[in-house]
Order: sequence, then structure tokens, then C-alpha cells
Amino acid sequence: MRNVIITGVFFMSWLVWASCGTEKDPIVAKVGEKRITVSEYDRMAAKLLENAYYEDAEINLETKHKLLDTMISKELLVLEGLERGLDQESDIARPVDRLRRRLLLKTVYDREAVGEIKLSDEEVERYFYEGEFDDEIRTSHILCPTEEVAEEVLGELRDGASFEKLAMKRSLHRSSGRRGGDMGFRAKGILMPELREEMLSLNVGALYPRPVESEYGFHVFKVTDRRNPDFQIMKPYMAKGLEQEKRRERIAGYDSTLKAQYGLTCHVDALHLLLEKGKDASSMADSERTMELFTWSGGRLSVEDYLDRVGSGLPSVMDSAAVRPSGEKLAVRRIVLTEAHKKGYDKDKNILSQVEQKRNELIAKQLHRVEAAEKVSVTEADLRAFYEEHPDESRVPAAVMLQEILVKTEEEAKRLIEQIQNGADMGELAMQHSLRMETREQGGKTRPVTRDNPQFGPVAQQAFDAQMGVLRGPVQVPAGFSIFEVLDRREERVRSFEEVRRTVEAVVRTNAGNEAMDRFLESLKEKYGSRIKVYEEALEHTLQHRTASEDSVRVP
Repeated sequence: MRNVIITGVFFMSWLVWASCGTEKDPIVAKVGEKRITVSEYDRMAAKLLENAYYEDAEINLETKHKLLDTMISKELLVLEGLERGLDQESDIARPVDRLRRRLLLKTVYDREAVGEIKLSDEEVERYFYEGEFDDEIRTSHILCPTEEVAEEVLGELRDGASFEKLAMKRSLHRSSGRRGGDMGFRAKGILMPELREEMLSLNVGALYPRPVESEYGFHVFKVTDRRNPDFQIMKPYMAKGLEQEKRRERIAGYDSTLKAQYGLTCHVDALHLLLEKGKDASSMADSERTMELFTWSGGRLSVEDYLDRVGSGLPSVMDSAAVRPSGEKLAVRRIVLTEAHKKGYDKDKNILSQVEQKRNELIAKQLHRVEAAEKVSVTEADLRAFYEEHPDESRVPAAVMLQEILVKTEEEAKRLIEQIQNGADMGELAMQHSLRMETREQGGKTRPVTRDNPQFGPVAQQAFDAQMGVLRGPVQVPAGFSIFEVLDRREERVRSFEEVRRTVEAVVRTNAGNEAMDRFLESLKEKYGSRIKVYEEALEHTLQHRTASEDSVRVP
């Protein structure tokens, strides 16, 4: 269902364009006070030209005018939105302010606290070994609500029940339960403290004889594999982890300095009030809500400020272990924002540009909703007419469903074939060895694969000629070697109107909304016509780098 008129595609392109040209650029167009310079034009045009509509377009003056018309339309939406005061509405003002705060906090921390982090190879290697990332254990577990249930599960396992089936049926941990309890490989250094020693004591294939309790419940588990990852393979991940750790440490140190510098103080009477009220915090009297929870030089955080930020009546923030640190974190953020203003980061051009872009995106979306989407009326006859006029859009191509294992080498693939032929379960081998992450958790089982599927390449092509249930391979693919068998086939067919009704309605509404948006934009051009000016000479000088590049490769 791709029959969407061009305006709809361009509308999304407007939302990712940030205007930040300089006075030195020649001006291509003016819309109100907004100037579109050559450099801005070239940046936006580069995004628009990625659209399939312009795939074979010649970069001539007519094309440049079409591109400019899209840019002007975007600015007209912003102009109209500001005139209506949409930027002051809470649905726009609040997310814009959240973005501004987030950018300011990040900028202060990046420049004042973190700075440049340089890591030596020795540091990364030490982090790898001292953090015990050099030893990984693969486990499967069944999470039970009580010790009695866990003992019952253990009894079934001792009687020969399938661990995988029990995990799927009984584990409270849904994500691993869907995988037959498989938790994947985890470094020894980050195993759960409650389970660490017990897991390390097991040999591969062994089931721990007793349930082990954690804060989540009671665990029944076994170790399914163990490996020692190569440092050189893990090095980039270790470097990233160590960098994040150093970043957190520097930010924590900076926060501590600011707390001392500003004299951050927690008022225990307000803290005790919050803890006493708990879930009934919303029933506080006005005098209680205005009590100071934290104060510092030049600022305060009241009980009401705290509740507004974290929400009232939430158990996770209404206990003694959470209220003080979460309130302190809010107070420190306000102090950091004060520092941001002192140091002039609130005038940073990059921050201002991103905030303006966010505001303009939200204004454009709001106008599209009000002037287009909400005004669309679609009848049942419209839907059926579209369905009948676009039969190819409802066609389902022939496909096969596979069970596949992708490994790095041909030798490994041949070993797995031999194991399967000797009775090993292909699904379990896929979960243990397959490099194809998107199917590994499903035991190598794929979604419907079409003959021209680029992800599976020659495997997809061969699968259409293979017998069902017959193991095939190894087949070489870009990522390694694949072994597979066909589980099921699906013949080509045309979906009925009832099957695709919702999709058809979405497309018809989108098209109708885009047409309404076109009419609205035409009305804006009339309304603001006197405030639009195009400089033809500057327009001719846009996209010169693109034209020169095309000329350089053109064959005479």
C-alpha cells in the first residue's frame, strides 16, 4: 500500500530539517523574517533528493523550484503556527522545554565534567580481565513465584520433563520463557550476586539441585554452555563500557562539587511527610505541598515540585531508600541548569537550533492534524474502489518458512549437519550457535521468506526448489555458511478486502489528508503571499556541488 502522493513524503522531510544558515550565504528566499540561504537550501535539498520521486530527476531550474516550494511550504506552516500561538500550547511547549533542559544538561556535563576520555589498551585489557568478562556462562532458568512451586518444577525435571517446555509454560520471566528459559551468555563478572556462586559451581549440562531465591522470586536453573571470549573481539565493547563508567564517575564527582558549592540541604521534616503520606501524597494540604524538601543557594525544591516530577502515589518513589536520592537528583539537575545559564550555554547556537527544529516539527504535526487528518471523511465505497483499483497492492507473494542455522565456517556447518543427522535437536543447536540473531531465539525458525529475500540470498532461492523436511547445506552467504530445511510453504494469493480493510483505510485516509494539506498550503500561500520573496539569481547557484559531481562522471 504505497500509493501516497508526494506531499505526504515531503511533509515528513520538513520535520527533519533544521535551518541554521549564516548571514554570509546568499539568500535564496524569504518567508516572513525567515531567510533560506544557499547552504540551507543545499542541506534540505540533499534530504529531499533521496526520495524515490527524484531518483532520475535532472538537477535543473525546474527541479530547484520544486524543492524550494517544499521548503517555503514548511516555513509557511511554522509562520501560521506561531501566529495561532501553537508554540504556547502545553502539547508543544512542554516537550520543547524538556528537550531544551536535556540538551543543556548534556552540554554542561560534556564540557564541564566529562571532557575528553582517553583509554589506553592496557586500561581496556585490565577492565576486561578484572571485570571477569573473559569467562562467560550460558544458563537457562525457570522463575517461580514461591519455593514450593520451584520444588514442584524441580521434581518434574527429575522425572524427565523437558526444561524448555516447562520454562515456556511456567516461568514468570516471559522473555526467557519464550526461548525455553535460555538467558544467553553472560560474563561471570555481571552474574546476579544471589546466583553467582551456584552457577559457577555447575558443570555444563548440570541442573542446580535446589531453588535459589532472589528479589524476583525463586530460580530453577541449569548451565548449558561456557566459553572464554577473545579479548580482541571484545575490545571495542569493553572500551565502550569503560568509557561509560568513567563518564558516570566524572559526572558524579561534578555533582558532588556542585552540591557542596551551592550548599544543597535536605529538610527531613518534608522528607518524613512524604514517607508518612506514601500513596496518599495526592491528599496533602496546600501548606504541606509547599514545604521545602531541598534548598540550596538561590533555589528550592518543594514537595509539590517533587510530586510533579515523579508523580504522586508511586510506591517505587515513596520509600525511604528512593525519595531522598530521587529528590536530590532533581535538585542537582536544577543546579546544573543554573550553571548552564551562568556559563551562557543557553545561548549555544546548536542547542537553539535543535530546540527550534523540535518546535517547528510539533507545529507542523499539529497543523497537519487539525487542517488535514481530522477533516478527512472516508466512505466504504472509497475503500472498495481503492481495493479494486490496486490489485497488486493486495497480492501476497509465494514464500517458504525455514529452520536455519548460520555459522561462520563451512567446517562448523558440516559438524552441525552431522550432529543433526545423529539425532541432535536442530532448534537447540540454532539457539546455541546461529549467528542470525533475529531467528536464534526462535530456534532458527524464520518468518515467511520470499524468493528474492536479500537477507537470505541464495538460501531463499534454493529453498523454493528444496523438499520439505530435508536438511540442506552448507550454502555460502555473505555472513558465513547456512544449513536449513523447509518447514512449510505458502502459495501466492490475493488477500480479500476484509483482510486488508484496515490497511486500505489507512492509505486512503493518508492520501485524502495529503490532498487536504495541499489545499491548506495553497491557502497559506495566498494569505502570506506578500511575505514570500524568491531570489532567482541565488537559486541558480544552489546545488552546484551536485551538478559538478554529476558532470564529472557523465559519459560523453
